[in-house]
Amino acid sequence: MNKQGIHKDFKLIWQLISPYWRSQEAFLAWGLLIFVVGLNLSIVYLNVQINYWNNDLFNSIQNMNADKFYDLLPLFMIYASFFVACVVLNNYFTGILSFRWRSWLTGEYVHKWLDNHAYYRIMLEREPTDNPDQRISQDLKEFASTTLDLFITVIEQGVTIFSFSIILWTLSGTLTFSLFSLGIVHIDGYMFWAAFIYASLGTYIAHLVGKKLIPLNFEQEKCEADFRYRLVRFREKREEIAFFDNAQFEDRVFHTSFLHIKNNFYRILKQAIYLNGWQNIYINASSIFPILVMSPKFFAGAITLGTLMQISGAFGRVENSLAIFLLKYQTLASWRAVTKRLIGFEQDIANVNLLNHQKNRNIKISYQHEGTKLCVSNLNVQTPNEGIILENVNFEVNKTEKILLKGTSGIGKSTLLRILSGLWPFGGGDVILPKCSRLMIVPQKPYLPLGTLKDVITYSCKGNITDTQIKEALEACRLSHLMGYLQEESDWTNILSLGEQQRINIIRLILCQPEWAIMDEPTASMDVETEKNIFDIINKYCPDLTLITVGHSPTLKGYHDRVIDVTQWSTKL
Repeated sequence: MNKQGIHKDFKLIWQLISPYWRSQEAFLAWGLLIFVVGLNLSIVYLNVQINYWNNDLFNSIQNMNADKFYDLLPLFMIYASFFVACVVLNNYFTGILSFRWRSWLTGEYVHKWLDNHAYYRIMLEREPTDNPDQRISQDLKEFASTTLDLFITVIEQGVTIFSFSIILWTLSGTLTFSLFSLGIVHIDGYMFWAAFIYASLGTYIAHLVGKKLIPLNFEQEKCEADFRYRLVRFREKREEIAFFDNAQFEDRVFHTSFLHIKNNFYRILKQAIYLNGWQNIYINASSIFPILVMSPKFFAGAITLGTLMQISGAFGRVENSLAIFLLKYQTLASWRAVTKRLIGFEQDIANVNLLNHQKNRNIKISYQHEGTKLCVSNLNVQTPNEGIILENVNFEVNKTEKILLKGTSGIGKSTLLRILSGLWPFGGGDVILPKCSRLMIVPQKPYLPLGTLKDVITYSCKGNITDTQIKEALEACRLSHLMGYLQEESDWTNILSLGEQQRINIIRLILCQPEWAIMDEPTASMDVETEKNIFDIINKYCPDLTLITVGHSPTLKGYHDRVIDVTQWSTKL
């Protein structure tokens, strides 16, 4: 990757990291971070003291000084107690900070996802974001915890390098040797340079061995999320699947989806074997390497056993800190995959908002303050791939009128409705909407949120709705048998029939009392008698309602003042 690409990556990652640390929670967040860093520095300090303690301990063993040996043991207990306390506190407060960061990120990303209908419009793109729910629920969790862990590790290991390099430089002394024509060569603090070269070489080899893990981890996250999505979709559509009695097909779908997980997992495992093998070679060799290098001095009597062990310990600390990239390579690979997914998610939302904004310039939407008319002029309705499905659409709807937009199935009626609702950005022309406080959209597929039946019924209503009002509306729509379940929580989508769900939509209309309403196939799952009852109820409870209904059923004509045939504008015919 070139320097420009690296700079761009760091800029994007910084855009993920920085907002929380400048938010309203910044004061507490920085306080917790400083405290956690302080605990980690205390751990480094204790490691330094234990390193010196090791020198004294092994010297007492070499000198057969039992009194000195036993005098050192209480000091170790003190160091160990403080060490354990720092580690426990560090883990506790790091966990708190990590979760607070994740909570803030979750709120921000959910807001971005929901704002300006991005959750809907992002799926209209040619390459829509896969599994946004997984990016919010799982990737943000991994990002917060791993980023914090890596940052604290870098601070801790940086201080460790500085502290133990001084010990290593001082104790290793000067290496003197003859190098061909160069003559006598002196290398001060040669054990520090040995640790630096050892760690650099080990890290470089680890990168060569493990660099394929980043794209493989990215792909694994996608495969896992796709498999989970298919399981959730199966659960939601289990009744329809049971009617068709075709579990064999679903079994093949699950098997194929999981096969992608399996194949990619084995690719990760194969790559991880190479990386883990090299890591274990490196770690095991590092435990004996400094002793081998310093053993000639020890056997020559130039250094004591305590000094030898202290140098070995300091060497281990320095090379471990220098090789943190090697030892954390798999964590870094996973973190890089998570950041790529989150960056992609953010960019997709930003691109959708920008694209929609640009395309909405072609569809000029304005609002009439008096709220007496809806006008559509010279409107072209397009699909996301720029194909025009309705051309030169022109019509008006006056206040209190009831209009039926009819046409054959698939001609583009619902897409036209989406433009009037402000959801569909593709097309061009002029739309003047009534600027009123009470405009309601009634979709063909009712949305029933999780919660009590009362929550379901009052989902789109503003203000307080009483049980008496709900009871009257339920009775009017012939759903009075549901009155006793208002406070019962359940997945009502799987309990109520489609016809009952569409009548819930009409109950919301009665309770909300909008001035204008746009309904898409509102009675598609009802019989003729129930359909008539529904429109009688609308006329009774909402007499001044301006209504635009999208539908193709011939019976709908009798409930509207005027019919507009969308077929006249179709490019498909």
